[in-house]
Amino acid sequence: MNTASICAAISISSMNTFLLYAFINAHSTMDVSSQDLRMTLWFFEYALGLSEEIATRIGQYTREYLENITPPFTRALFNYVQEGKYTFCTPGHMGGSAYQKSPVGCLFYDFFGGNTLKADVSISVTELGSLLDHTGPHLEAEEYIARAFGAEQSYMVTNGTSTSNKIVGMYSAPAGSTLLIDRNCHKSLAHLLMMSDVVPLWLKPTRNALGILGGIPRREFTRDSIQQKVRDTGGAQWPVHAVITNSTYDGLLYNTTWLKETLDVPSIHFDSAWVP
Repeated sequence: MNTASICAAISISSMNTFLLYAFINAHSTMDVSSQDLRMTLWFFEYALGLSEEIATRIGQYTREYLENITPPFTRALFNYVQEGKYTFCTPGHMGGSAYQKSPVGCLFYDFFGGNTLKADVSISVTELGSLLDHTGPHLEAEEYIARAFGAEQSYMVTNGTSTSNKIVGMYSAPAGSTLLIDRNCHKSLAHLLMMSDVVPLWLKPTRNALGILGGIPRREFTRDSIQQKVRDTGGAQWPVHAVITNSTYDGLLYNTTWLKETLDVPSIHFDSAWVP
């Protein structure tokens, strides 16, 4: 197979999100492995009259494709729901069956759909691994997320980013310490300040005539500015941690590389729950 043909095949593949099946006269015209090229294009020779075998292979490749694109925890949850198991623990609606015993319950069931309610399962389901021990599909999902975001480690937690904010804050800023915090932070971080009994030094963002919040000015991150905040705040020491809302509620993103090089603190927490 010549270079032009390979380039053409790759170009066709890059334009398609879904699987493509192509039929050719001679198998020898496509001797490059589509898996090696990370392609979603498959070739079959139709002249042999092996329609049943080709159909089997198409089914096989389709299943492999779906297996490859589905994240670990999602795949495990799909498989669990498809097995149709009954659980004798929470939630009590038993995969949605309890809702089908009354007219209003049936309306609720029909609105959300059977799969949604069957996927509403307890954290104690062993087939999905352990969120507490970080094992099984939970661990696979955390490793998958870390690879996707280029992180060293990721953790799945309950109660959303609000609880994640408090977990990170309690670890990074123990009681009695001082931290820099975005004045336009999420209320979960205000809750952190109360729970951990820490001293906040506020990073004040800009606001225009329309009341739209901008980013925090560069001067707020300088050592002189932070030192002045420490002097003006009773009980404050040099901060051990910083919290910055990135992106802002209006979708503005900071130059995180510059911030990490400029802020003289041991750790920085970027609250990215609002990234568009």
